[in-house]
Amino acid sequence: MSRCLQKWFIISFLLGKVIFSSELIPENSIPVYYAADNSQILFNQKGEPEKVILQGNVKIAFEDVVIRCEKAEFNRPTGDITAEENLSIETSKGTVKSERLIYNVNKKAGTMLNAVFSSPPYFGKAEKMEKKGDTFYLINGYITTCDLEKPHYKIFAGRIKYVKDEYLQAERMRFILGEKYSVFYFPKYTVDLKTKEPLVTAKPAYTAKSGENIEVVFAQRAGEEADAVMKERILLGTAGFGAGVSTYSKANEYRAEGFLFKGWEEGSIEPALLLEFLKNYNTGYGESSTLVNWRYMDNNDLFYNLFRSDYITKSKTYNYLSFTHSFTGGIFNINFRDSAEENFLNIKKLPEIQFYTPSFPIAEGQIFLENDFRFTNFYKEDENYLRIMDMLTLKGRREIGNLIFSPYLSLGGIEYSQEGDDKFNFFREMGAKFSTTLKKEHSGFTEYLSPSLTFFHRGLDYKSGDLECLDDIERMEDGNFLNIGMDWFFKNKDTYIGRIALENLYDIDNAKFPRCSLKYDVKLAPSMYIEGNNEWNISGEKYLLGVNDIIFNSGRYSYSIGNRYDEEGGISGIEEKFGQVVNELWRYNIGLQYDVNSDNISRVSFNIWHKMHCWVLDIGISGNKDDFSIFVMIYPFI
Repeated sequence: MSRCLQKWFIISFLLGKVIFSSELIPENSIPVYYAADNSQILFNQKGEPEKVILQGNVKIAFEDVVIRCEKAEFNRPTGDITAEENLSIETSKGTVKSERLIYNVNKKAGTMLNAVFSSPPYFGKAEKMEKKGDTFYLINGYITTCDLEKPHYKIFAGRIKYVKDEYLQAERMRFILGEKYSVFYFPKYTVDLKTKEPLVTAKPAYTAKSGENIEVVFAQRAGEEADAVMKERILLGTAGFGAGVSTYSKANEYRAEGFLFKGWEEGSIEPALLLEFLKNYNTGYGESSTLVNWRYMDNNDLFYNLFRSDYITKSKTYNYLSFTHSFTGGIFNINFRDSAEENFLNIKKLPEIQFYTPSFPIAEGQIFLENDFRFTNFYKEDENYLRIMDMLTLKGRREIGNLIFSPYLSLGGIEYSQEGDDKFNFFREMGAKFSTTLKKEHSGFTEYLSPSLTFFHRGLDYKSGDLECLDDIERMEDGNFLNIGMDWFFKNKDTYIGRIALENLYDIDNAKFPRCSLKYDVKLAPSMYIEGNNEWNISGEKYLLGVNDIIFNSGRYSYSIGNRYDEEGGISGIEEKFGQVVNELWRYNIGLQYDVNSDNISRVSFNIWHKMHCWVLDIGISGNKDDFSIFVMIYPFI
């Protein structure tokens, strides 16, 4: 074999190893495979392949990336790739077309010039596009959810930072409709991609409070590291105007919103404030939690018209602020309860301080002791009442076969002070509880049944009606009682199916059932479950409280119907909802509320959602014979 032929054979062998194998790739480097019409390999002084020059129908592949172009170079020791001419980059997340690429496969960082990208649902262009790990930067470019060559809208900025599934931050941002209509400008704006809140919504509507109006809401992430959303709300109507700001975080469980409204006619500014916060944390001295659920509304019309969803869930409920700390010796709690200016609620706790010592064993574990101390400052109809209560309870426990016998004794003092009129109510209660738990295996689930009987005698110096009623403490009566309890629990292996709890209190001396309760939540099928909470006064033949729902949700269809009853609040009605996801472009919801007392439909609501290419149209109608509201909301799809 001639020397020339031997040299050609060696070079061809090395070239084949480079193209079809990753054995020559430096240790800890990303494997890179490539092919082209023409290939040239440059060696270093040690005779090792150092750089590969590729021309004509170039294809380079690594991880989930495929680069196609006409000219490329690959530096094997450093992992640098340069590519140009008819350049396209394909990944599992989308494609990019660019004039030139400079990329390091090991650092996962690089630059693309004059790039056009498509990564549904996002599309865009940029003079320069940089990648650093999982973060992308667009310089002098735009991003949109419209896949047209000339998009309906775009977010254009001097610099855009995109962190997948987290946020999109734009500096010197313009929101552009069509080719050239700049609607908004912001020095800096951060769109939250977790919540997918639209960056701007415009909602024409009508309400009794503001008349015909348009409401514009801007939404953005509170900061790069802050897992929270901020909103600015501007309202302009024929009857008045308003503005507000809010922030919320689902991850950190808080929400704060403030709003100011002013009618065009004479009148003062009407403020509104909503606060929600829940925080559980562990310190070196135990576990603590803080709960805030507080609102202030200048008037009920403001609450009803401008905070409709909050009105439905919060109306006729107290404000709460509570701090609880659990440590080795017990549980400390301080809470404030305010009426939120609701006429329906007239008893405030400002504040209540509680120190509770959970059951702990004494006498070699056969007897348990617990204590509950409360200091409460009540305000009722502008009158001040001070109540100090301390309850000490001794409990025993003995197992007799499958039966559990639990005797107990409770002693307590309840002192009242109101404008010099002091009263002391001595509380004593003793009884015994008999309970057991039965287990039964079924073909698809396991059933647990726990019946219980509790006999007890209660004595009080002051009977029910002798004291100003502040809460359930003053509703207690003395005498002999029997409590009948039944608790069903269902599960399938480790999956919760449902629970039914029944409690019946029987007054032996007066031969009556003053209170009976039924609570349940049961999953009947994968798409259907029922839940409810009910209370009765059986002897008085009174239905005191009832909330019961049958709920169906298959993903595409949803339906629920249930009753709402509160004797004390004068509420009696039926609520029904139906929804359908027609397809990816259409869905709608219908709601109906029927008032049994007035024998008419108290409210009807209808909502329809439609995706129009890169826009979302959201129309809502709600009303009754006395009030009517409608909104039309259009915003970009994110």
